[in-house]
Amino acid sequence: MPSAVTIGKSLCLSPPDLTRVRREFSPTLFSDPKQAITKSLLAGIRAQLPEYIASAIHAESGREAVLPIDVAGEYAQHQFFADLAVGFSRGARLIEGGIEHIRATPVARFFIAVPTTEGELAGDLKRKLIAAGARVVMLGYV
Repeated sequence: MPSAVTIGKSLCLSPPDLTRVRREFSPTLFSDPKQAITKSLLAGIRAQLPEYIASAIHAESGREAVLPIDVAGEYAQHQFFADLAVGFSRGARLIEGGIEHIRATPVARFFIAVPTTEGELAGDLKRKLIAAGARVVMLGYV
């Protein structure tokens, strides 16, 4: 049995960790990671906001609320966009994002901006996405 498995450039899993990852796998393992080892794996592949955008986000209310959305599995490539389209038709916009793959599992992070005048939209979108296994948090305002 090998002493470790290397994933990517810097993450090395010992056999017990690899067994645990295989046993606990579900799309929410990647969309809402709890373990440090999973967070470490995702840190290098997830989309990040460019500095000029990140520095413009603040805690006080602004024109738009910024929501990072982490989603994994088939939902990340299919129904997610249909659900999000409802929000876009009412003024939400994509700021940054992308989809990577861990083996055959799509792992996505998107940052969207929702007009603060559409508070109901933000709540509806957030509830629907969370129900589908996505991780959605409020980052701040622009």
